[in-house]
Amino acid sequence: MGGPVSIRHKLCCALGIADEAPENRVETAHALLEDLPSTNWLQRNPLVGDHLNEGDAGLFDLLLHSQDRAHTAPELEAFVNNAGMKVTAFIAPFAYDPSLYIKNPKLLNRLNALRCR
Repeated sequence: MGGPVSIRHKLCCALGIADEAPENRVETAHALLEDLPSTNWLQRNPLVGDHLNEGDAGLFDLLLHSQDRAHTAPELEAFVNNAGMKVTAFIAPFAYDPSLYIKNPKLLNRLNALRCR
């Protein structure tokens, strides 16, 4: 396999399913998901639902894809800039904007004073 090994691939290796057929890996992943505690990030994050809403293909892409590689924000920006484009926002930027959650006016004023303009 070329390129960096993803953490997902490492997980598949640890579970002994890295070399199994995709349908067997999906079956194992479904079994693991059923046993996750309610505090697990996959159970709590409403922005990560591929494994719930996109069927087995979404589950496989989210958790089992062996060629996946995480990139840092600067790596992504360089990649996009090299293609002659510009990053304008990441997926679901509202999830990272505390001004949408903070209701206290004093805290909002402090937050707004910290923002780069």
